[in-house]
Amino acid sequence: MTKKVISKSVASISPSATEETSFLANKLKSQGIDIISFAQGEPDFDTPDNIKRVSNMSIYIDEKICKGCGLCVQICPNNVFQMRNKVNDKGFIIPEVINENKCIKCKLCELTCPDLAIFLE
Repeated sequence: MTKKVISKSVASISPSATEETSFLANKLKSQGIDIISFAQGEPDFDTPDNIKRVSNMSIYIDEKICKGCGLCVQICPNNVFQMRNKVNDKGFIIPEVINENKCIKCKLCELTCPDLAIFLE
């Protein structure tokens, strides 16, 4: 059997607060106490939809200055936009956001828009 050797410098490192919290939470769980520690990957449940909607970045299209070039529709890697059947006050067919939940916040749409009509917040 091979003996594990740890250097003195490694052995002298104190555990992080995250490690200590996780250790304590696991100890309490092993005693049958129902606990959510919020350490190292917890919670182990999906974020509720209402929280996701509030926390996601919002995409705005300024319909007054958009000229309907469609670059945002073409550049978006996740098909967040589509051209709609509505025209703005200047007579341009403008895009709309159809899949905001698929937005990965890359901001390619915002950076590509020649009219600066799209911004993410």
